[in-house]
Amino acid sequence: MWLSMKCGLSLTLGLIVMGCASNVAPPAHDAKADNELALQVKRHEALQADFKSAASDYRRRCEIQAGDCRLDVNDGRDKILRQHSSAECRQASDSDAEFACVADKLTKQGQSTIATGYYKLENWCLSRLVDCTAKLSDEARGNAKKLVARTRAEKIESSKRALLARSSVSFAEERAAYLRAMLPPQADGTCADPTGLTRCKSEARSLLSKFDAEIDKDESSYDEARATASYEAMHSAEASCYNPEFECLQKKLDGFGGTAETRRYMDMALKSLEKRQRLVAERGEDDSKSCLSSGLTQYQGRIVDDYQKFSHEPVLFFQAQLHRDFRALYDTQSGCLQSRTRSGSSVAQNPSRTQDREN
Repeated sequence: MWLSMKCGLSLTLGLIVMGCASNVAPPAHDAKADNELALQVKRHEALQADFKSAASDYRRRCEIQAGDCRLDVNDGRDKILRQHSSAECRQASDSDAEFACVADKLTKQGQSTIATGYYKLENWCLSRLVDCTAKLSDEARGNAKKLVARTRAEKIESSKRALLARSSVSFAEERAAYLRAMLPPQADGTCADPTGLTRCKSEARSLLSKFDAEIDKDESSYDEARATASYEAMHSAEASCYNPEFECLQKKLDGFGGTAETRRYMDMALKSLEKRQRLVAERGEDDSKSCLSSGLTQYQGRIVDDYQKFSHEPVLFFQAQLHRDFRALYDTQSGCLQSRTRSGSSVAQNPSRTQDREN
């Protein structure tokens, strides 16, 4: 009797306990914490997608350069899995899926902040990796763009039009030097204006920005003809900087026996000089030095003798003779350069411009 009452009492107590247990309220949820977890999970998915979309070579390089944070992430995940995983979650296909299962359980238990802390840590690490791959991608695009621009520049600079543009500058400079060398010592004053020349050349070279802007354009916008025209315009402007001095020298020289006949000899000499400068542009200054030097050695004595005669007696005859001497010098140098141009048949590029593009 007593035993049956005891058993009945135990059964009753058991039912009461079970009833109480079934009525225990589930853990309270922190809506703000749950929302923060959802945001971190969403950001995690976006960062993972960004990283996986990067080129495999960039991912490998960034894992080495910036992936040391992976160690902290793995340690943090392993700690949470050890403390909170379950048999159900351990059946997941991989560690990411297992952690997602654990995070879901933690959220249901009102402990979403644990999972949020981990996702914040991994998102920080993924951000570093994504930034790294983005930087490598930007560098690759930048290098590719520079290569395209450099290729375009080299093509234009090796063209006949660019060669003539460059030679026009050297010709303008040399023809002023030619008349400067012709003037006898008794010529008054100077025609040179170094400050004005420097300012003019600086303004002319600023036009190169139009050329650079054109060759930097994308394929759909690039216009080779427009780029070439910009290149020519810059050199034409630079060549014109020598005009004031040349015109001044010309007037001074006319005061020492200058006539229509001496102008004719001067024009012939200048045509020979222009041809020489074009050939120098074709061969390049370094390759032209031997021809220029040998010609000067051949004619220097004659030019000095005739210059002394002209200085002593600045009249038509001696001025005309001096013009003929210079013309002979230029023609000899051109003949040497022509023979080398035929054997080499190459067009020299503008070395300073090529180096600028590489830098």
